[in-house]
Amino acid sequence: MSMLHAYSLPRLLLQALALAAMTSYMYPSDAATQASDRAHTMALKPEQVQKLGIRSSQILPAGDAGRVMLQGQVTLPPNLLRVISSPMAALVEQVHVSKGDAVTPGQTLVSLNAPQLVEWQREYQQAQLQLKLAQQTAQRDDALLAEGIIASSRAQASQAQLQIAQATARERGQLLQLAGVKPNSGLSGHASLSAPSRGSVTDMLVQPGQRVEAGTPLLKFASAGALSIDMQASADVARRLRKGDLVRIKGCALPARIVSINTELDAGSQTVSLRAQWPQAHDCALPQQRVQAEVALTPSGDATQTGGWLVPASAVLRHDGQDILFIQRGSSFQAVAVRVVSQQSGASVTAGLTQVSPIAPARFTPDDKVVDQGAVALKGVLQGLGAQ
Repeated sequence: MSMLHAYSLPRLLLQALALAAMTSYMYPSDAATQASDRAHTMALKPEQVQKLGIRSSQILPAGDAGRVMLQGQVTLPPNLLRVISSPMAALVEQVHVSKGDAVTPGQTLVSLNAPQLVEWQREYQQAQLQLKLAQQTAQRDDALLAEGIIASSRAQASQAQLQIAQATARERGQLLQLAGVKPNSGLSGHASLSAPSRGSVTDMLVQPGQRVEAGTPLLKFASAGALSIDMQASADVARRLRKGDLVRIKGCALPARIVSINTELDAGSQTVSLRAQWPQAHDCALPQQRVQAEVALTPSGDATQTGGWLVPASAVLRHDGQDILFIQRGSSFQAVAVRVVSQQSGASVTAGLTQVSPIAPARFTPDDKVVDQGAVALKGVLQGLGAQ
């Protein structure tokens, strides 16, 4: 019995090793696949991405649950709009911008002449003098308290007066900053209101020589950002739509997505209001532009089962005898082999897009972004040319 056991153990061990070798030959290990993925993945710093001119756009499912055409108008989202108003009663001395002008942060928009500003500056200087005196008094009383000359209540009163003086000085300084005046500047009745950020003037509400009261709107300002598309749909069509559905506009490579669907029907037009928004700023459409929007209803199930994915034609390159594209995930860019299914042509909004499907084991998701600008530079990095 012991001889049989001694004979069968080496034999079983050899069989197990042979089976493992056959299995590893027939089915490559996950570690090998992951090593191959890492070999085709590059991590770039933001300054490298900017230098190489890399830009990515959302990958689009080729199959969908249907399409509807809606009339729409490009608009500025409410979160980008603001009103610049006068902080005090003043005379509009000069208007430096016009409706539609693009402005940079800190650029002067309107100059005001306000006698009340001189009073605020005087009050600020008085508050600074009171603060300096309160600081000296508090320091002196702290020293006297340490020597036991005065009672602690007197030192506490000095500290309270110091806190009141600090609050008053801050209040007067913030009032001047709201008026567009540096707190430490000299006495002057002139103030300039500046652009809070990069953007554009959407409406000018005053003219030079006009007198305004505190709080009077002077102009309307729109910060730079992604634009929206306002659309109207019948009740039957609106019931088929949902948030996240893609909205494509002819001439715009990047699609928008529906972000809101009104729950009430307009009494006059008997339509439902919809709003779509682009994920980032672009220049393919202008505010107030009327457009024809093609809404792709969200497919149910995997897009690869309905024909693959749509990507810009510029995203597909040839490398080592096969078609590839680069998928951006965070700061990493991965080269993925794909099979070209068809080229979209004609006058539709999908013209210029290429339908592809990833070669296994690669998979795409609707959240992936494909590099549509700078792909050639990434290919050079992949071939070892480097990204300085």
